[in-house]
Parts: sequence; C-alpha cells; structure tokens
Amino acid sequence: MQDQRFSIKGKTIIVTGASSGLGRGLSLAFAKAGANVTVASRNLSKFEILVEEIESAGGMALAAKTDVTQGTDIDRMIKITIEKFGGIDVLLNNAGMSIPGLLAEQVSEKEMQTIMDTNFKGTFLCGAAVARYMLEQKKGKIINMSSVLGQAAWAKASIYCVSKAAINHLTKAWAIEWASKNVTVNALAPTFIE
Repeated sequence: MQDQRFSIKGKTIIVTGASSGLGRGLSLAFAKAGANVTVASRNLSKFEILVEEIESAGGMALAAKTDVTQGTDIDRMIKITIEKFGGIDVLLNNAGMSIPGLLAEQVSEKEMQTIMDTNFKGTFLCGAAVARYMLEQKKGKIINMSSVLGQAAWAKASIYCVSKAAINHLTKAWAIEWASKNVTVNALAPTFIE
C-alpha cells in the first residue's frame, strides 16, 4: 500500500524546461502518478507533443510557452496554471542549458550571459514569482534543479559549474527565508544523464 503522505495525486506541478531530457521524463512521471502538470518551455512544438502524450495516458496537462528569463512569460505561466488547475503545489525549476566543450578562455561574454541567464536568473525569477503565490496560500514546494557540477568543478564547463553552485546557495537562502511560512525549497543535483 502506498503511503499517502507522499502522494501527488491531484496536486498541480509546474515543470520548466519540460520539452526534453529530465524535464520531459519528470513531467510524464508526475502525470502518471496523478498530478496535474504545467509543462513550460520555449520550444512549443516539442512540449505540445508531451501534453498530448500525457493526456492520452489519462493525465492532465497544460502547455505554457515560457522563456524563464522573461518576467512577463513567467507571470502568464502562473496565471494560466491557476486558471486551469486552481492553484500551484510544486514548482520544479528545471530549465537550464550548457555549452559543452569550451575552455574558460574560449567562452564569449554572450555565451557566459546566456548560461547564467537561463540557469540562474531563470531559476531565481520563476522561484520568486511562484513563491509570491505560495506564500499567500501559506504552502508550497519549490525544487531547484542543480547538478553535481554545482559542487565539483569540471574542465570545459566553468560557467555551467558556477551557475549551478549559485543555485545551490540560492536554494539554501530561500529555504531559510520561507520555511516558517510552510514553503519548502530543495535542490536536486543529478550527475551526467544520457
């Protein structure tokens, strides 16, 4: 018998960066476990297919075209999620990117800014915006996607490592700030995934 304390049946979960990789896999897993899932991504064609896949398996899903570096996109993602599902229980801050194989001296200012904007700024903006809603409802869970490279350095990935280390520290700061208000914040730090 499944322990109901860990059930996500009927809960509403937003997954950013849901069009591929971990975000896609976790969106499907959440839906199969009975959650309502808002799949958010810049890539509309890929995640509309994901919504169809979730719904054909009997799950509930909503596609939200969202650039996590843009506050107006994030606000719209939150608004349409609340309109469709009546609230938000969990945010999985998963959107992220890397430009693999570049030595630090090869990284351009634009490449550095793109990685930091997507990985750190996007995590911050999404988390802070969703937290405003969760703090008002006096409950919620935020999960930030970090990486083992947020704790261990890796050659040819310096900016990515720094962006994930920043997410680790942000997670700790938010956890301290919001725990007394029943909003928990944690980070996952996976290693390399095919």
